[in-house]
Amino acid sequence: MTRSAIIRLLDRNTWRTTSEITGQVPVSFGTVSYHLKNMERESIVERDPEGQGWKLGPIQQSSLEDFLKPARRRRKRR
Repeated sequence: MTRSAIIRLLDRNTWRTTSEITGQVPVSFGTVSYHLKNMERESIVERDPEGQGWKLGPIQQSSLEDFLKPARRRRKRR
């Protein structure tokens, strides 16, 4: 839920600071920072090298529904 709320606030063109994001989600600055750093490792968000904030990265988070879809069945080997 927190990650999804953060992602909804970001886009690919505008840098948003951790403080700006914290002001829009009902969790602490530390929690927002924790999630942003984890999402950075997963390439979901990018951190501005000049320290101006965060924006969406090249890889987007999958929805839970997509993640839980049944996998393709493998053919049995004979």
